[in-house]
Amino acid sequence: MEIKEYKQLVIKHFQKFYENVDLAHGLPHVKAVTNLALDINKRCNLNLSEHDIIVAGISHDIFSYTHRDEHHTKAKEYILQDSGDIYKYVTDKELIACAVGEHRGSYKGEFSSLLSEVISAADRGLPNLNSIIKRIHQCACDPSLIFTIDKTGIPAMLLPNDITLVDMHNKLIEDRFSKEFAKTYVHLYEKYSISGYGRYNQVYKQAFSDELCNMWIEIEKIAMYPQKLLKYIKE
Repeated sequence: MEIKEYKQLVIKHFQKFYENVDLAHGLPHVKAVTNLALDINKRCNLNLSEHDIIVAGISHDIFSYTHRDEHHTKAKEYILQDSGDIYKYVTDKELIACAVGEHRGSYKGEFSSLLSEVISAADRGLPNLNSIIKRIHQCACDPSLIFTIDKTGIPAMLLPNDITLVDMHNKLIEDRFSKEFAKTYVHLYEKYSISGYGRYNQVYKQAFSDELCNMWIEIEKIAMYPQKLLKYIKE
């Protein structure tokens, strides 16, 4: 079976999980992650099974709408007991399940395989600040989605101008920026800055080293001048 045909088969297999899901975690997102993972595989000459990549990429965000905080573990458990024709073509179903379970930026353990590292890298998306900010803002405007700052508060991080992230957030609110804007600003820095929790693994750095450095520089500028966010959100 050709890869394009196989990809459509896998999408059809998991399609029910992505009905009525926000765009940031729906089919457009998982398709983009899958395509990027396939591209990383070729770009870095990793020689991973494309069938394994496709199943892991398309399935990684199932349960993201119903079990957001634990969707990775729910998805891993589902893959392990799932059945269907799509699994006739994969090399290791357990490897795929583990990759799905380890894909999140907040995952701090060691990757169990190169496939896990590639899926995690692809889920970070291209180091394209415009699309990253638009996606964060889209999520911030969705009242059904919970951010880390909603659960644990704003992290104790110091910005380049020696203002804390908490103080900058409060200043944005005082200056009458919207709560959605302030949340976008905080999440961009807490996750995607050079000191953020979003994990850029070695595969990602190998594939996008120059682009990643340029993005980090721009995020530091935005940290100092939050108004710069407006052009990204409005474009």
